[in-house]
Amino acid sequence: FTIKVTSGTHTEVSEMLVTLDTSDNVYLTEYGMSSTSGSALASSTVDVSGNNVRIRVTPVNDNSKVVIMGTLL
Repeated sequence: FTIKVTSGTHTEVSEMLVTLDTSDNVYLTEYGMSSTSGSALASSTVDVSGNNVRIRVTPVNDNSKVVIMGTLL
C-alpha cells in the first residue's frame, strides 16, 4: 500500500506491506517513507474487524488529508 499524508505545506508518502494468515493474524511492515517535514505526519496500524482488514492511519493533527492506494494479491 502507498499512504500519502498532507498537512499544511508538508507531504509524507509511506510504502507498506500488509499480510494476513489463515488464523486472522495480520502484520504491517513499513519499508519506505519520504517526508518534507522533520518528523512523521502520521502513524499507521493494521487489524482485523469481522471479515475486513483495516489500515488505520492516525495523523498528527486534524487538518491532515490521508489517501491510501493499494494492490491486493
